[in-house]
Amino acid sequence: MREQVSPTAYQTWLARTILIDLAGRQSTILAPNAYLQQRIAERYETPICRAIAALLHHDVTLVVTTITE
Repeated sequence: MREQVSPTAYQTWLARTILIDLAGRQSTILAPNAYLQQRIAERYETPICRAIAALLHHDVTLVVTTITE
């Protein structure tokens, strides 16, 4: 994703996230707070799914969660 978005966008929205699970066709990303969780789901779900799908060679769905969930 770092190469697919601007450096500012990466630092603002994605740098503090962690891919915590790749189970079957579902990917789960941990966001540090609810605000980032919502913004990532709104703005970056499709590009993140495409990037992961390109690596895994199959479509994936994305779940963005926080520590409190």
